[in-house]
Amino acid sequence: MPVANSVRRHRKTAGLTQEQLSQICCVSRQTIIAVELRTHEPSLSLAFRIALALESTVDELFSIESAPLRSTLTGHLVSNS
Repeated sequence: MPVANSVRRHRKTAGLTQEQLSQICCVSRQTIIAVELRTHEPSLSLAFRIALALESTVDELFSIESAPLRSTLTGHLVSNS
């Protein structure tokens, strides 16, 4: 399931370099680069650390990219409640 993210935009707005964000999140700079380029989907733990470092939320930083998939999931969740 493709995941879109706005980590780079939020990082730049926060005035942080990739190196600084990587140090705050206790990961390598290469990991931050891969997350920003969407070649690596972060673990839930890393997603929360990035969100905390950028004074954001996981919901603001990451989202399901496919609208049809999103509506299918939403419909499934509603019908099961």
